[in-house]
Amino acid sequence: KLVDGDGNLLGPDADEHDVAIATDLGLLRDEVERSPLDGFYRQTLQAQRKPGTATVSVTVDGEDAGAVPVTFEGDAGGCGCTASSPADTLAAGALCALVALLSLRRRREVARG
Repeated sequence: KLVDGDGNLLGPDADEHDVAIATDLGLLRDEVERSPLDGFYRQTLQAQRKPGTATVSVTVDGEDAGAVPVTFEGDAGGCGCTASSPADTLAAGALCALVALLSLRRRREVARG
């Protein structure tokens, strides 16, 4: 979520920012999308069957905005789907933390600038 210098959510008329999300494990699906209603930039991280820890990082307008670890539990031989796995829940929580980190970083930059 990107905010202005006063901590207010960027509205629907605000300039777009180049937000890129990357991971070294799992699969990022689709493209990064910005919701004009809540200001969040989103991209889906798909878990994989192989367990491990992914590093999910964000850049905003070419500048590093932070990273968080996301742990994949792996497939324990269940139904073969990942839609309801603990890894998906963890990934969603980690991405929320990443968005919060991004927001705080942008606030600090604006305050210094």
